[in-house]
Amino acid sequence: MENLRMNYSWQPDEKTDVYGSVIFHNPENKSARWFATELKKYLIGGEFFVPDVLGLPVLYEWTDADGDADYHALDAVDKTELPATDSRSADEFLSEIQEFKRKHPEEYW
Repeated sequence: MENLRMNYSWQPDEKTDVYGSVIFHNPENKSARWFATELKKYLIGGEFFVPDVLGLPVLYEWTDADGDADYHALDAVDKTELPATDSRSADEFLSEIQEFKRKHPEEYW
């Protein structure tokens, strides 16, 4: 069974990108395309998110006064044989995002 990897980045300035990823269990053997399509429904503009709100590792060590540095961008989703780095399955992660959005419709979206 292949797991699903969510690749994302943070851009502290115009010349620098910091990259990271998280790997979710995929017991349902969903496709990377399916996961990316579902995930984008819950991200700002289908791309941006605040990682700590979603229980994901942050890629920065500081934030600016406006808080813009909090936003990370989804780069890609792919399948991998690597072990999961998150205890949640892809479906569980999407369910948590959906529930958060339902409870906080105006925050981070």
